[in-house]
Amino acid sequence: MEGALPNAPHVNHLFRERVRKRIKYKICILYTYFIMSNACNDPAYLNSIAIRNRFKILNKPPPRYDNLAQSPYPQYSQSQLDMRRKVQILEYNASKTNTKTNNLTKSERWAQLVSGKTQQRNLPYSYINANLITDQPNYVQTCPSGSILYTPTSASGVPGPIMNLYYDPNVPLYMYSTNTNASAVVNKPEDYSQFTYDNGLEQKDNYLNQSNSIVVTSIYIYNILTPTYSFKIQFPVSFFIQATVKPDVSGLFHEKINLNFNSNIELQPYRPFQSHVYYGDSAVVGALRNPNDIYSPDLFQSVTFDISMNVNSKDPRHNSFYGNQYIGNYKVFNLVLNTQKGYVYDICLNPIDLYGNRLLNYVFEENSQFYNYFENFSYGICANVDYTTANTFVNCRAVDANGIPLVDNKPNYAGNFYLSVS
Repeated sequence: MEGALPNAPHVNHLFRERVRKRIKYKICILYTYFIMSNACNDPAYLNSIAIRNRFKILNKPPPRYDNLAQSPYPQYSQSQLDMRRKVQILEYNASKTNTKTNNLTKSERWAQLVSGKTQQRNLPYSYINANLITDQPNYVQTCPSGSILYTPTSASGVPGPIMNLYYDPNVPLYMYSTNTNASAVVNKPEDYSQFTYDNGLEQKDNYLNQSNSIVVTSIYIYNILTPTYSFKIQFPVSFFIQATVKPDVSGLFHEKINLNFNSNIELQPYRPFQSHVYYGDSAVVGALRNPNDIYSPDLFQSVTFDISMNVNSKDPRHNSFYGNQYIGNYKVFNLVLNTQKGYVYDICLNPIDLYGNRLLNYVFEENSQFYNYFENFSYGICANVDYTTANTFVNCRAVDANGIPLVDNKPNYAGNFYLSVS
């Protein structure tokens, strides 16, 4: 046919192939977007990102090289530093130059010898005795000690405008060496520690009541070569109790309140709270493999607080009470964790067991008048209690069953948080 392209079928085939590839490319893009959008919202992925970001907080970059740390400014002026470098150059020190330009030739040394310029000057014995250098009896100080001698450039064969040359040993030799270190950072030694942790004392609130849980420590895994590791944790705990006086209330109040562990729960007679391990937002199952690994037999099981005060809501000294009694150390053994580098574990405490039972109870006296005088009553356990906080009392005291203050006969405070390998 006249006007038809001889290669039209081939052209149509290329066009169809190009369209097919473009459609396939768009389908791949849409599929990738769908997969990535779902992956980015996956809880496991988000948890890994959160752990990675937390581990980055521990990264301590090396300090930047401070080339001004040894700067002599502004103690010394630019002219003083220039003169110090000029004197250093004019010394022609053989260790700083390629040739010993300050040494005389053989003919110059002969001329100096025959002219008598190098002969020793005759000094009076009185001057010699008065100016002998200490520890060097054969040398005499001919110039005053600490003096600076000024010599004009015209007397030293230095061309240019006439100025005084002088050497001041107190001025540092600054920017003289040309082989400067162009480092941007200062290298620090490699950290080969196996793990690190925080002891929780920096957190704002380490008090457990009947509705909250806290992180008592976080473990950051660094360079542990084994796939699992067994840790041991110990930290001090205390009972606390507090309340404020109701408005417009006054009078004499004297009652006792007892705090005690819920020993009726057979599975945990000596555990003031539940211990849980978290990897990000995910609970670690099986970290505490044996229930008996939580062992605190030395904890006081019960503490009685004796509140005796002249209640007065308008007096800051008598409008509240607070007591904090150290009861011993809480210990966790055989805490088995996976130890890949970059893992972060949180050790959490909760005062409510798996069945919803409170692990700490309080008991008022019979026919108590407590709520007629006080409000905002709270009590609980202070985990990882600080030494300055333990055994502090305001308008109350901790006593035993016989009314003897526990401060007098309690064991010495031995609570220092530590985490080690079992």
